[in-house]
Amino acid sequence: MAFWNKMYTEKNQKLVGFGGGINTFNDPLAINDDELTDCLNICSDNYPIVRTRNDRLPTTHPNTTSTVYGIGQRNNTHVHILTSDSWRCSPSSGDVWATVAVLTNSTYPAKFIEFNTQTNKYTICAVARDTSSVGAVFNSAYTSNSTTVVSLTSNSPQTGLYTVNRYRVYAMGVDKRTLYYTAQGTCTDWVTVNDAGYIDITEIKGQAQAITTYADHVIVWGEQSMHELYGTYSENFELVNVSNSIGCVGLFAHVECNGRLYWLDYGGIYMYTGGQPRQVAYEAKKYIDGINWDAASVIRACSINGKLYFAIPYGGASQTTVNKIIVVDTRHSDQYGNPQYVVCIEDGDLNWKGFTNISESMYGICSSGTVYNMMSTRLQGYDGSTTGTQISWSFETKPLSDPDIGLISSIKDIWVEHSGTTDAALNLKYTTNSNSTTFTAFASSSDFTYSTHSVRDRLLPTSTQFEGVPYVKFQFSGSGHTKLSGMKLNIISWGEMG
Repeated sequence: MAFWNKMYTEKNQKLVGFGGGINTFNDPLAINDDELTDCLNICSDNYPIVRTRNDRLPTTHPNTTSTVYGIGQRNNTHVHILTSDSWRCSPSSGDVWATVAVLTNSTYPAKFIEFNTQTNKYTICAVARDTSSVGAVFNSAYTSNSTTVVSLTSNSPQTGLYTVNRYRVYAMGVDKRTLYYTAQGTCTDWVTVNDAGYIDITEIKGQAQAITTYADHVIVWGEQSMHELYGTYSENFELVNVSNSIGCVGLFAHVECNGRLYWLDYGGIYMYTGGQPRQVAYEAKKYIDGINWDAASVIRACSINGKLYFAIPYGGASQTTVNKIIVVDTRHSDQYGNPQYVVCIEDGDLNWKGFTNISESMYGICSSGTVYNMMSTRLQGYDGSTTGTQISWSFETKPLSDPDIGLISSIKDIWVEHSGTTDAALNLKYTTNSNSTTFTAFASSSDFTYSTHSVRDRLLPTSTQFEGVPYVKFQFSGSGHTKLSGMKLNIISWGEMG
């Protein structure tokens, strides 16, 4: 009687969860198993599971028929917008726009800031003009105790570079290097000696690009520099040059999140808590490198629930409007407590003109004038009505490279664990060419079972489909609300080690 040795060995290779986000900085073969080489319209909110992002829902505000130039908030209750013909406001759940002021020649982006005095509150609308000419329209302030709109006339800087701190308004002049500040307790007095004044930022690199207030300090960015103003009045002001190489790309390209200041420089996303800025979210390299910097003025940033949003014009010189959103989740940490930044990409094809936060919601206004709740709690896989178009999503896994390269190997079967709405769709493709960006169909929507509960589908390749292939990368895509918990590949190998 003959005894035969086993002709093959069987093993499995698991990818449990895909919630690590993209990593386009490291070599694809060196990234973590749960990281991706690309993605669109997915999120890591259920880490390590990956799922379709939250639905975006239009608010009850009516569409504006005029060109949109900015969005902001007031008192954490009202939405404010600037269009080509007027400054308007409405409660966050309102369905009518009230006109604050008629501004007939507003043709530049607007920044809204709140300024508190001991007796009043103002909402300032600062327009980011590219010249010193203002025509008949000056920057304006709207008072809280009446419907009065105060014009910030020619003695105030006519730029969009405004911020407030400790009962003063600060603004960069039209020369983009001089920082002006008001007398204490007013937004209209920029001239009173020994109270109002200015500071020449002599070390600024290029022109001033952005200004904000962080940790009770005024922060000014040049194109390639960063400056921090300490103090509250002329006698104790101290200007510190934080960096002579790191700047900000635009007026709206910065945001504070969970006590940290984040912004977009030409080299990447930076974070600041004091001391020196630190680059974070390296994983977004592909999308940062693909920004059309000639259109940097359209970049917008916002944050909510520990997540950063940078809306960008991605795709080279031909892309002049926002079409992608880099989403950075700051809520994760490694085993040593160090922050881990999970990066995902969302579509921005509605050409977002700005974002603002009110209460627990983030609102965005697009070029058509529609105001959206950008991160609603609804998870149906539709933007707007659930009878409309489903959200399209996709992601590409880390390449799988068989370590037993000397063996003849083949993938025996593939298990995919997933759940979602019953009207969702799921497809699976693959490539065995490490230099290819095209994928071959492997499983179509009809090969999967759809359920709101987690299910596991077994997919069987042909006997030679993955035979002797040392490199495989998968692409999942679909529409509607879907969760992907992970996949497992059973691999059979036979022959002898080489």
